[in-house]
Amino acid sequence: MSAKKSAARRQRAVILGVILLIFGGAALYELFSNPSGRHFLRTLLGFGALPLAIFVTLLGLAMVIWPQLRRRIGSYWYSEALLGLLLAYLAILAMMSAAIKTPDPFVAAMAGRGGGVVGWALSQLSLTYLGLLPTWGLLIAILLGGLFLIYYYTPLRLLTLPGVSVTWVEPEAPQPEPAPSRPEPKSQPASPKKRKHPAATTGKAAAAVGATQAKKKRTTKKSDEKKKSPRRARRAARSTKEKTAPAPKSRPASQSLPPLSLLQQSDEGDASYEQARIMARIIEDTLASFDIPAQVVQINVGPTVTQFGVQPGTYERNGQTVRVRISKIVALTDDLALALAASPVRIEAPVPGESYIGIEVPNPEPTLVSLRGVLEDPGFKEVDSPLAIPLGRDVSGEAVAADLHRLPHLLIAGATGSGKSVALNAIICGLLFNNPPERVKMIMVDPKRVEFPGYSGIPHLLAPVVTDPEEASGALSWLLVEMDERYRKFSEAGVRNIDGYNEKAPPEQQLPYYVMFVDELADLMMTSPEAIEAKLVRLAQMARATGIH
Repeated sequence: MSAKKSAARRQRAVILGVILLIFGGAALYELFSNPSGRHFLRTLLGFGALPLAIFVTLLGLAMVIWPQLRRRIGSYWYSEALLGLLLAYLAILAMMSAAIKTPDPFVAAMAGRGGGVVGWALSQLSLTYLGLLPTWGLLIAILLGGLFLIYYYTPLRLLTLPGVSVTWVEPEAPQPEPAPSRPEPKSQPASPKKRKHPAATTGKAAAAVGATQAKKKRTTKKSDEKKKSPRRARRAARSTKEKTAPAPKSRPASQSLPPLSLLQQSDEGDASYEQARIMARIIEDTLASFDIPAQVVQINVGPTVTQFGVQPGTYERNGQTVRVRISKIVALTDDLALALAASPVRIEAPVPGESYIGIEVPNPEPTLVSLRGVLEDPGFKEVDSPLAIPLGRDVSGEAVAADLHRLPHLLIAGATGSGKSVALNAIICGLLFNNPPERVKMIMVDPKRVEFPGYSGIPHLLAPVVTDPEEASGALSWLLVEMDERYRKFSEAGVRNIDGYNEKAPPEQQLPYYVMFVDELADLMMTSPEAIEAKLVRLAQMARATGIH
């Protein structure tokens, strides 16, 4: 049904284009074949007849050749732009008629001089009621207002945004390493020309950070080994492997990447784990006091919550061995909270993929989750994508990361003070520490003017931080134009997405990823919903394959 509607829409556009082409062609023929004679359009519009005929002819020709023109114009142009075009046109007609020095302006208008009958009517009406100087002042104001509407509600405005005219049209050429994937570490000599990063004006390029190639599954062994901290086991295995194995993978050495040493080193002490062992014994004693044999076989110490893996035991009943029912342990939630002096206590029965019950207890003192610890974690390095973003740590202390290219758009919601802006800053820093400016470009919108101005001047920015909602609408319009241009390149190259295009294109023609960050989207939508919503919807529907997020 949608295909039929689309075909019918294109057919109507072609028919309208043919009508405009016939009208414009007839007007041009009449104007050029009888230049000295009296023509209706020349009498009506004077010297403005020829520009109007040329405009209508070109518009009809374009609609016949490109039936989608009507829909494309609707995506980037507004009715205000057409109003501005009409105001500027009428003001010019009136000014041409007012400038004619003749005893009888009406006769001159009927002869096709000045702005014709339309220009004569507008100019005489103003001169009669306002006078000469106010009339010219009003016409100049109308002309400037029309030009402003044409500039402000069309893509022309994007050409004069500060920092946009050069950077957006001519993106920087990427470096020789392939852009779509995280490059393999290589020890390269330092280049004599260093591209300084605003966040790291001193120091060397990037420090190599050891990491294991894959996460090992935690297996259930003896009771003492089961209680061993997963984080301590990972550190021991990592140190042993680093002594025997060759050099591990590290961050890509690039003069454009700041070192992770700029970030604060995370403190991973064992005090929280020792406290967790005490709490594990309290859980076992509390369950035993209710005649429920159980054993804590797993301890996962997270930043804010510690998860205890409790395996139900067995008991004898009528000469048969019976396992403890899970419902009996779940019914003791309040008793466990009282014994542990912690609330609330959550019981997950059973833990998916495991043979034990999960009891989650809030930590007495939450642990700070540092950005450096997440970026250095093997879990983050397993996300093989240039758009890998850090999200934090889960209940077991494992790093949580995601690929923005697969999401493909991210909306962070929450109450005031819940950490939305902190999450945005962590995502931005994660991209900055792992991508040179040639691979990832950013656009930042901050109506509050307090979150993103600190990033002004970084080489990843396409333009200065946008704080005006109207400029945010212009940035979205430019992204729509860029998206359509990329789809045209994909069609010519015979590929479906940005990864396929960059694989075929030479290094100097590879396309960077574009990531747009918007703080306080709700406020932006309330300010100008009609200008923002339609563009956001279209970008969310189609921009993922082009590398725009």
